[in-house]
Amino acid sequence: MDQEDRLRLLHDCQTPIRADKGTAYPCSQRDLDGYVKFYRTNKDIAYVSPNSGTNKLIIWLDINQKPDPESTAALERLGKGLKIRPWGPDLVIKAFKDLDTAFFMGTLTGNVLVRWKKVRDISNLWGFGSSHGVLWGYTSKMGHGQAQITINSTPHFKVASDPYREMWRTLLHEMCYAVTAITRRGRQRRAHRSAVTGFISDDAFTLSIGERTNIWD
Repeated sequence: MDQEDRLRLLHDCQTPIRADKGTAYPCSQRDLDGYVKFYRTNKDIAYVSPNSGTNKLIIWLDINQKPDPESTAALERLGKGLKIRPWGPDLVIKAFKDLDTAFFMGTLTGNVLVRWKKVRDISNLWGFGSSHGVLWGYTSKMGHGQAQITINSTPHFKVASDPYREMWRTLLHEMCYAVTAITRRGRQRRAHRSAVTGFISDDAFTLSIGERTNIWD
């Protein structure tokens, strides 16, 4: 990817996302609006232990188990939509609901905000120093059953060798934390500080999506 394309994508991260503009992935404007501002409070979120949450996801993602009709439809849209060229950073946001439906049991939609943002300095975030490395994204707990995912646009489109693949890895990684953030008790300052041991890694999710939708072909 040349420098001109990287600058264009970096600029596009700051553009409000519209269902009828940008990357032509099927989604509704209502869903996109729901990633910017909470439109409902989900009182059905049940707190679970890390082991219980892990077991539910493992069962849900068992490749030997036939997905339900809703998940099948989501996977079909992912399989087609993720091959769209040209693409923009809005693609991962527009596909959020389908990713949630297919891989997270629909737990996140309506309860998690998601956005691109330039995060220039991480030295003041949660006490991290400059030695912490690149901050690709982070998940913030926002109260009972709610969280926000932030994807840092700068490293994705300035330093990543493969921005396309990296933005999917980052979103999936943060979606794992978001599940923890909205289903664990406590007021952790950041969802990463929750007990996430045992949850399936972002690599496993990336592999699972690759196997089910062949998006890396």
